[in-house]
Amino acid sequence: LSLALVTVLIPIFLMILFGSLIISNVRQSQRRIHTLQLGSVAATRNRPVASNSENSVIKFGQKTDRSLLLMLLSQVILIAIFTVPLCLDKFYSSFSGDYGSPLVLATNAFVYDFAILVYDISNGITFYVYTLCGGTVFRKALYDFIMSVKVKMGCH
Repeated sequence: LSLALVTVLIPIFLMILFGSLIISNVRQSQRRIHTLQLGSVAATRNRPVASNSENSVIKFGQKTDRSLLLMLLSQVILIAIFTVPLCLDKFYSSFSGDYGSPLVLATNAFVYDFAILVYDISNGITFYVYTLCGGTVFRKALYDFIMSVKVKMGCH
């Protein structure tokens, strides 16, 4: 039970807490930037700012918020899926003990090894979450990085 608490519940709670704080901070930063931009544009033009620019900024902010929320929720769900099998196996093995036929012991060892492999996948899943759910910003940065590495290595 303590393994489930340490490897599943506490990380998921912390991810939700800090992820929601990050999303809130991004919203506040976007509002501040938007207010500063509107103030500087209105001061230079001495007339009200067009509503088209406001709508595009609002839509971009909503798209960013949706993208961040999707990344957070998918990461939390995937980490829960990939860490629960190890917790269930540990819970089962704490009650079953090391008794039984060699076949049962071999099956238990196989299930434990498989649960460890699935648990290890959860450590690298954030890359795939960011790539698939992160929108074009992360994919473009990854593509630019790969292209810069290719240029440095002399590949064409």
